[in-house]
Amino acid sequence: MLAVRGLTVRYGSVAAVAEVDLEVPDGQVLALLGPSGCGKSTLLRAVAGLEPAAAGTVCWDGADLARIPVHRRGFGLMFQDGVLFPHRTVAGNVVYGLRGPGWSAPARDRRVAELLELVGLAGYGARRVSTLSGGEAQRVALARALAPRPRLLLLDEPLAALDRALRERLLADLRLALSVTGTTAIFVTHDQQEAFAVADRLAVMRAGRIAQCGDPRAVWSRPVDDWVARFLGCTTVLPARPHRLPDGTWASSTFLGEVAGRAEWVGLRPSALLVDQRGTAHGTVAAVVPGPEHQVLTVQLSGPDGELPAGRVQALADPDAELEIGSAVRLRLDPTGAALLQGAARAADAVAHDTLSR
Repeated sequence: MLAVRGLTVRYGSVAAVAEVDLEVPDGQVLALLGPSGCGKSTLLRAVAGLEPAAAGTVCWDGADLARIPVHRRGFGLMFQDGVLFPHRTVAGNVVYGLRGPGWSAPARDRRVAELLELVGLAGYGARRVSTLSGGEAQRVALARALAPRPRLLLLDEPLAALDRALRERLLADLRLALSVTGTTAIFVTHDQQEAFAVADRLAVMRAGRIAQCGDPRAVWSRPVDDWVARFLGCTTVLPARPHRLPDGTWASSTFLGEVAGRAEWVGLRPSALLVDQRGTAHGTVAAVVPGPEHQVLTVQLSGPDGELPAGRVQALADPDAELEIGSAVRLRLDPTGAALLQGAARAADAVAHDTLSR
């Protein structure tokens, strides 16, 4: 098991990573998710031993790795650019990590064939890497990283250089490869879809620190604060009034509708508000972004007496709905797009409405 305690990495007076605590149990995949520049890659490099720690420890199974050089930690690395050896074949790249003692030539050949089949490249062993597509090259890089059976695999945005359609195809393959091999891994990404597709646990980073860590669904549905909620797609944060239902469960009421669970603040993703003539909230379209599956609207809300609160919300409409700036719409709350904030939101950043107190 990997255990990181109080890890700090400094560049001069700037703490790129600040007092980070993390654990990655054997066989689990932890995704480090956060915006560019938040310290994700620096943390990964510090775990690998590529960046010196100003404070804290990195341990494996209780043993401090501070004095263990990178090549002796038994960790595998895979970066955005797989950096394949251009003068080697596909098999030659994969076998590169199997040069140590304990690997006979037949054992190496079997391992290479096994991994190429796992990553969907069976029969590619003799091909030159210069003939591969970007997706195929990253599959070879993954096979090479997995070849020596690393006790921890560190992946630094390995799919970021690929187009979205190819990333989506490779995500399932990557998850399968990590699962089949039982590999313990840290996966760095700024893409929420990648993190949720691959990870068993999710750590959201902000300004060098871990803002929240836990099961991906729990983090998604119960962000620890408004910053995490907004980073995870909540474009609106509403004050809520929690109340107990007759069956003993809790619900939280906002002026746009009610969601299950207890919270004083509720975050809404655009998918939480739908244009629907049956909706109880009224508003005026302030902006329209067309899309093939839906239109994303910015809606200026109107209260029951016609007053306009300071905040605006985002909502979804059917792609063929005839809407333009100034159109009057009704909005219906879909609770599946809502998140219950665990902590207090900043009132200045939330959409408030005086009907909550009526």
